[in-house]
Amino acid sequence: MINLQSSRLRAVSVILALAFIFVLSAAAVNPGEQAAGENTVPYYARSEKDSYEYETISELNGISLAVDKNQAAIMVTDTTGKEWHSTPPDYMEDELSNSATKMAMASLILVSYADITGNITTVNGYAASVRKSTYSVREINNGIRFTFTFEREGFVVPVEFWLDGAGLNASVVMGEIRETNQNFKLIQIALLPYFGAAKLGTSGYFLVPDGCGALIEYDKSNIFAEHYQQRVYGGELSTTRLEADGIKRQALLPVFGSKQGEEAFVGIITSGAPRAIISAKAAGIDAGYSRIGITFIYRETDMVFIEKKNQTVRIFETRHSAYDRHTVRYQFQSGQKADYVGMAETYRNYLIDEAGIDLKEEKIPVYINLLGGIRATTNVLGFPVNRIHPLTDFAAAADFLQSLISDGVSPVGLQYTNWQKGGDRHPVQTSIKPEGKLGGKSGFKKLLDYCGQNGVKLYPDINLTDIRKTSFRYGTGSAAKSIQKQPAMQYHYRLNNNSAILSEATFLLSPNRFYGLSDMLIKSIRKWDMTSIGLTTLGQKLYSDFGGNHVSRDKAEDIWNEVLSKFKQQPQMEILLSSAAGYALKYADVITDTPSSSSGFDCTTEDVPFYQIALKGLIPLSVETLNHLPDYRKGLLFAAETGAALQYEIFNENEQLLKDSHYYSHIINGLMSEWINKIADGFREIAPLYQAVSGATISGHRRIQPGVAKTVYSNGVVVIVNYNNFDIVHEGTTVKALGFHWEG
Repeated sequence: MINLQSSRLRAVSVILALAFIFVLSAAAVNPGEQAAGENTVPYYARSEKDSYEYETISELNGISLAVDKNQAAIMVTDTTGKEWHSTPPDYMEDELSNSATKMAMASLILVSYADITGNITTVNGYAASVRKSTYSVREINNGIRFTFTFEREGFVVPVEFWLDGAGLNASVVMGEIRETNQNFKLIQIALLPYFGAAKLGTSGYFLVPDGCGALIEYDKSNIFAEHYQQRVYGGELSTTRLEADGIKRQALLPVFGSKQGEEAFVGIITSGAPRAIISAKAAGIDAGYSRIGITFIYRETDMVFIEKKNQTVRIFETRHSAYDRHTVRYQFQSGQKADYVGMAETYRNYLIDEAGIDLKEEKIPVYINLLGGIRATTNVLGFPVNRIHPLTDFAAAADFLQSLISDGVSPVGLQYTNWQKGGDRHPVQTSIKPEGKLGGKSGFKKLLDYCGQNGVKLYPDINLTDIRKTSFRYGTGSAAKSIQKQPAMQYHYRLNNNSAILSEATFLLSPNRFYGLSDMLIKSIRKWDMTSIGLTTLGQKLYSDFGGNHVSRDKAEDIWNEVLSKFKQQPQMEILLSSAAGYALKYADVITDTPSSSSGFDCTTEDVPFYQIALKGLIPLSVETLNHLPDYRKGLLFAAETGAALQYEIFNENEQLLKDSHYYSHIINGLMSEWINKIADGFREIAPLYQAVSGATISGHRRIQPGVAKTVYSNGVVVIVNYNNFDIVHEGTTVKALGFHWEG
């Protein structure tokens, strides 16, 4: 546990905030001048014509890219002849849009910037550059490059569009962006904000990757709700938050889509996903078009309260994105493929063909996460004593496994949390050191041997990201820094008002320290001959370090990939990840705790298991921890619907200590003696279906009526799941209340 004096931190934050808010960007140039490097490319000689006239500049695999250089607009024609425009063809006739919105519709990019007071303004490329003829155009291989100069604001932003045989690539060339006005800082660039916009009255929906996945149906979405906006891979953890943001789920996959009648596109963020925001809005209030797109973050910002002035100011990341370009690929679908299942298939194929993911064999229908030791204060002879309490020691773990196997539950995947020295409050782990109160080295070795002899995959979980307890090697000096240059504090939050519990702060390990740490751990793992581990936080938490050795979040993605690759390259090594984000998928041999719902934003209209559809048959999956769900039975039915394995979180004793813990207070039941029979019953019910669909992908999925889902697998197995409290009949087949039926 790490305790900090909040007043001291606020005082330091005041000084740093004032320093950073006035950091200058670069020397200004005179209005009308082009930035250095662009002088060789003259501005486009634009005419005053308002009409759009496209010329085809590239064709590949039946897809063509056409450009109107005069209006700075693009149009893609897919293999069916469907035209996808960057600017809606009749946008000027839209009665719901004001003039500013119409100018945004005509723009390939929208740029947001902050002035010296921290106020953020958004300008569109059409009004601020195209109509002022301060842009250049150059054809590139299979595509086009526009360089927009925002003279008043002092920004030069190049973007490129090209075909690659699979679809359209749209890219912001981050490495060539220039800032030429010391009064303004570039914050974000929205790319193709109205590409493929659907006119009011169009039948269809957007797919967003919130949690398991969600739809925003054009004709059902709450048009008065805030538009959907979610950062890919979750919020920036290195910007300290004194209040919880209230978002229940993360956008785990860098994918979005749009279905319009019998046509659809899916967007895959192929570069820059850690600094991407997916935005979507159904038509009806401010525009007669539904739209979805990507905004890339050029510079991170944070808000800091200055106590002396009793006001909050905005401060800025001193550097910007590390990647040379941020890119989205649009791929097009039609007919039966033009739905969220087809979008999932496209993303799955991308992972296989271009991300290099190999198909993993599915074997295990039940995953158990055992909780090891927990540090808590208890009274001994009337005195408070802080010590490790064993929730599940190594001997109890072996006994539990033996009971499961004797009851026919096999094979089993066993994740073990808090098994290391220090339990749940362990310092950053540099080697394999089992907790003595759980049985020490000898007890851990016996458990390893037992698992090896009985076909149990044991995944001891190793936390590389969190500093829960300082040590000589890894203390606050090793922590990732916030934009204020202070250690980025992580909090648990009060349930009643979402406020941070300041006395319970922990830190995040700086990404720069991962290399040395992983080398030490791998050396120790080799000595123990371990061939499977859990790296759950490494698959979930991606963050920047704004300190002196600046690591932007996209650079952190590279570090995470290198570290995961190091572990993966060990002989016969299998890695378990939990709720894994897109950047970590290629390293996962199993992904547990896959989300069964979305965040439930007001604008979304239906949850769909997009995450599971995309990854089923590619990587073994499990559902969320069943004994944590408010409805255990419906959690098991979700396993039947998606072909994901069952998962439970179990402990042997000291349930009261969990209720008093900030880390595990959410666990309200999981006592081994109470759950062993339920686990066996769940296994017997789901195992035959799980074996029938093992290795198969999902080729079809839909809600056939309220509360009833139908899943079709690539090997012909069909499953109907009834979440209702009454029996239903589908095509002559009765499916019992809260039951499922499968055949094939």
